[in-house]
Amino acid sequence: MVATYGTGAVLAAEWAGTVIVESDIERKLRENLSEYGFKVLKLYTPGNIGTMDRMILNPTYSPGPPRFVELKRPGKKLRLLQVAIGQEWARRGCEVLDPITSMHECEQTCQELIQQIMPDYMLRTNAL
Repeated sequence: MVATYGTGAVLAAEWAGTVIVESDIERKLRENLSEYGFKVLKLYTPGNIGTMDRMILNPTYSPGPPRFVELKRPGKKLRLLQVAIGQEWARRGCEVLDPITSMHECEQTCQELIQQIMPDYMLRTNAL
């Protein structure tokens, strides 16, 4: 199913019979991860095309490198410039995640990130 809403970027996907837009996926990503202390930031970089549009920071109790992710329409891939910038950021110690194109991929990405910090999360909650 394809949808268009104004001039903004649109992710059209089927999820429980509804059309999902990029803002829905961004909200789900932020809600799922903030529950565990992650920060999900939207990046605005005027004049720097090819920059990933989200940065994910680990919780303060579980330090780790910043992660970058791009939200894309279903079936779309990173542009060559985005791939090159992602490779540069990886060389600088950042983690560049696969693009998220659906709610299912969003949930998978969240689960993978939460699993990585779970030992630190359990220590933190047991100490409180």
